[in-house]
Amino acid sequence: MEYYKEYFRMSEPLFKMLLKLVTPLITHQSTHIQPITAEERLVLTLRILGTGITQTAAAHSFAVSQTTISKIFKETTKAIYDALKDVYIGEPSKERWKQNAEKFEAMWNFPNCVGAIDGKHVQIKVKLCLRLCAFLRVNFLRL
Repeated sequence: MEYYKEYFRMSEPLFKMLLKLVTPLITHQSTHIQPITAEERLVLTLRILGTGITQTAAAHSFAVSQTTISKIFKETTKAIYDALKDVYIGEPSKERWKQNAEKFEAMWNFPNCVGAIDGKHVQIKVKLCLRLCAFLRVNFLRL
């Protein structure tokens, strides 16, 4: 289970559900060479999206050419979008954006934002006065 979280930023059941949804969209027929499987295509794409490695690094890790990686990434991200758009994205409207922003602010105290993809802790240098004020308020620094 940790493997999926670490490499793909999702649980194993979620990975398997996504694989089931995109397999018909990214499966290629066998020719004289063995095609890259739908699972391998999804693994490769989620690895790039989940860890931020470059396509060049992915090409080395998966022993596939950069051109092939680029094609697989483009095709698989489109398949993920096509498979999930009607269920999770829906038709945008001003009212929906406002509701999302209000929910996000209520939950995270971060105004004018409709969502977040991920979070990252970073070290920053702060002036002493600001550092003391921020530290005393929450016991650690935040951006």
